[in-house]
Amino acid sequence: MLATLYGEKKDWDQVRTEVIDNNLLQSRTVSTTKRIVREVIGRLQELDDQERQLLVQGNTEEQSSLLWLAICRRYPFIAEFS
Repeated sequence: MLATLYGEKKDWDQVRTEVIDNNLLQSRTVSTTKRIVREVIGRLQELDDQERQLLVQGNTEEQSSLLWLAICRRYPFIAEFS
């Protein structure tokens, strides 16, 4: 959902605001929403535009691979471990 919103808005701050203000993740608390949004946006920012586009349009296997790539880029110790 966040990658799709970024494709429309091209601004991470607007994505963050819309998700939090409208509780698009349907979290029970605002603090939970903020924490999840911070983590997800941080990971998505590790992907380039083509990778984010494939994340939105790709199949489940491609999406899983791209999310793993984003996590490994965000947290180098995970990449080293794996």
